[in-house]
Amino acid sequence: MLRIDSVSIENLKGIERAEFPLGSLTVIKGSNGSGKSSILDALACIFDGGHDPSLIRIGTEKASVKLTLSDSTTVAKTITPKGSTLSITTADGLKVPKPAAFVERLASGFSFDPISFLNADAKKRTQFLLEAMPIEFSPVEVGTITGKAPARALDLDGLAQLRAGIYENRRDLNVEAKELDGSIAGFIKSMPLMGSEDWPAIAGALAARKTEITAALATLKADIKNSLQDAVQGEAEKRVAAVDAAKAIFDAAVQAAHAAYESAVSALNKLAGEAQAEEVSALQAELQTVAAEHATAEERRRQQDQSLAMRKQVDALDDKRKVKLTASDKLSAQIKALDDLRKDKLADAAIPGIEIVDGQILVEGIPLDSLNTQARYFVAFQIAALKGGELGFMVADNLEAIVGDEWEQFQAAAAASGYQVLGARAVEHTALSLEADGETTELVGGRH
Repeated sequence: MLRIDSVSIENLKGIERAEFPLGSLTVIKGSNGSGKSSILDALACIFDGGHDPSLIRIGTEKASVKLTLSDSTTVAKTITPKGSTLSITTADGLKVPKPAAFVERLASGFSFDPISFLNADAKKRTQFLLEAMPIEFSPVEVGTITGKAPARALDLDGLAQLRAGIYENRRDLNVEAKELDGSIAGFIKSMPLMGSEDWPAIAGALAARKTEITAALATLKADIKNSLQDAVQGEAEKRVAAVDAAKAIFDAAVQAAHAAYESAVSALNKLAGEAQAEEVSALQAELQTVAAEHATAEERRRQQDQSLAMRKQVDALDDKRKVKLTASDKLSAQIKALDDLRKDKLADAAIPGIEIVDGQILVEGIPLDSLNTQARYFVAFQIAALKGGELGFMVADNLEAIVGDEWEQFQAAAAASGYQVLGARAVEHTALSLEADGETTELVGGRH
């Protein structure tokens, strides 16, 4: 990886003339207005390209910036009011024919500021990472897992959104299955107990016996009534005969016949009453027993029918529950397959362990903002390297915000990144100076 060995500036904004080396971490120091931003603008005018005559120092005709690279290649830009000229000369003294393309290839990551990246909102961070680390999941890969191929390839964020949708569907299915479990438990709890008896058959037999006893009781009552009528009729006929005979013999016999009749009727009534009471009582007792058993059997039959109906409902609900759980298991398998696919892709990525979940950058499953300061800076430098060119160089603005232990952690992360890092810090009442790898260089010609 190429490096910038030294920088030379003439008549650019607040800088009259300055020449200095660049180390692994170079910090420009000075009070406000001393020329710090002029140095950053000088480098930007080379790497950002274009023509900006306002960079020319007031009272001069042209400005120039020259970089010497570690392979002795020089990159020089001259700015006049009418135009800018970029020229690149190799160590052999040869001119590079397309200097703008050469510079673009050198430092495509120049515009990346790790501090601004860390201070950006989650959406901007994610957008930059997706651009820098273009991991894609093809429609075939996704369709093989989900059964439905998307219209186009998905990036990490798109895959995360797909996974989130599947996860929500699975959650809904599990909730529905749980609700069905509750319904099934309620049915089972309220379901009447079913024995081994065939209560419908028992109830039918008892109903038939009840009808049979009722009919027998009615027949018995009719028979007793008819028998009584027949006996009374016979005695009446005897009385007529006796009376006629008595009248023929003597009147006294009439009274005897009346007495005999009354006695006989009374005896018959008594006998009929006793017979009827005994048999009716027995049948009525049996009727009451059978009626009670029949009522019990009918209740058991009703409960058994209710249980059978509820069992059918339970079976139907259980079938629905199984369908939900089967669908949930299928979605769980899809989620696992998507996670495995993402894991395999990330394992081959330029920064192992980094991923995007729900629009948030995670490192080994930990949110970026939850990492310690040095780890956050190191990840930022790693992401910068994804977009870096042949020249490992970047500018870190707003270094004033980094103080104390955090400054030491930033320095450690910058050193571990392998990049050359240039930044500026405002130090009140201090002349323009440059600190590179522990060495301080006073920059003369700066504006005070």
